[in-house]
Amino acid sequence: MIQDFKNKKKDIRKRLREFKELNKATKNKKFLELCYCLCTPLSNAKKVYGIINEKNRKILLNGTEKEVQSLLKGNCRFHNNKSKYIVEARDFINKLDKLPKEGALAREILIENIKGIGYKEASHFLRNVGYKDLAILDGHIINSLNEIGVFRDNKRPSSREEYLNMENEMKKFAKQINIKLDELDLLLWSNKTGEILK
Repeated sequence: MIQDFKNKKKDIRKRLREFKELNKATKNKKFLELCYCLCTPLSNAKKVYGIINEKNRKILLNGTEKEVQSLLKGNCRFHNNKSKYIVEARDFINKLDKLPKEGALAREILIENIKGIGYKEASHFLRNVGYKDLAILDGHIINSLNEIGVFRDNKRPSSREEYLNMENEMKKFAKQINIKLDELDLLLWSNKTGEILK
């Protein structure tokens, strides 16, 4: 794993710098990132990335629920629910650039206020707009950490307590191998998928 990191370190850090730049982006641009994180659960991240972007900004920001459904259909699972979440999340746009600087607190606010966002999705969004030290415990990451013995099994967290406990285990492991948490996430993701995406 350490050798993998050495091989990919330059590209991983470049991607993380791009995420950091998004922290200074407009609230509308951050909203597109939120839409991406709302749509990726149980879906192909690359396919979602192909539709949740600047090209479709108008539909994502102002389209009807039906228009958003049409955009998502065939590109992500549960497109009916996810289109509803996107439309409802527009009420939160003005607060996206007023989130606390402290990641754990910002995450709780997102979970409390945006339907369709849990710990994984909130952590994903915050990492993608420049926050650090939050674990994105998706299937790829959990499976990887199970395979190397950090987690006892590959069961997904089903409660806040479970998520935070698993996040702490991942943090401990990252510290032990001297790789930052967000770098470890992209390393494990790319080892599973072959890409440093987001």
